[in-house]
Amino acid sequence: MFEQDYQDFTADVPAHTLARFLAHADLFRRVMDVSGAIIDIGVGRGGSTFAWAKMSRIFRPGGGIKHVYGFDTFSGFPEVSPEDGGAEMARKGGLDFGDTPFTHFKKPINARLPITFIAGDVTHTLPVWLRSMASRFCISLLNLDADLYAPTKAALTHLMPRMSPGGIVILDEYDVPDFPGEARAVQEYFGARMPVLHRFTWYNNPSAYFIV
Repeated sequence: MFEQDYQDFTADVPAHTLARFLAHADLFRRVMDVSGAIIDIGVGRGGSTFAWAKMSRIFRPGGGIKHVYGFDTFSGFPEVSPEDGGAEMARKGGLDFGDTPFTHFKKPINARLPITFIAGDVTHTLPVWLRSMASRFCISLLNLDADLYAPTKAALTHLMPRMSPGGIVILDEYDVPDFPGEARAVQEYFGARMPVLHRFTWYNNPSAYFIV
């Protein structure tokens, strides 16, 4: 694989996709020296998951590469709660990207990336997976991109206690009207302890993030 194979990358990628990538890169660099793995709740096509893994190789070549764990059903939304508001996009089976991330993972360019995919409804898979991890397992970056109430609430419940001080939690759809469940889950989980939310002035996706 040679650099010229992708020399048209910036010419072909839409500006909003590049902006999202730059936002993720900025957040990664803030936590690259914070202890812990990266958790991606809601893999979709795999863009953020593969980006985190490659950033780890770029920015931490000698400092210990961060492993990325990607959680998704890989078959669309499993269930939708009343808290998700009934919008057209928030429906059972919605946003089904199939096994696209696994197809990407098999490509030679992605060989040996520090990625593990966990398939299934995160409300069920997450607690089981955590029981298999060492008690000292911690997280430096948590990307909440499941869009819906139940998986977001489950992720906060099970993963916030594992966040390292100085780590960052990304709220991808916090301000998105089509997915009100994410904000509802965050507000319910924290209540009066709601953290200070930060936003990028130059782009609105991810919607918000906070520092632990």
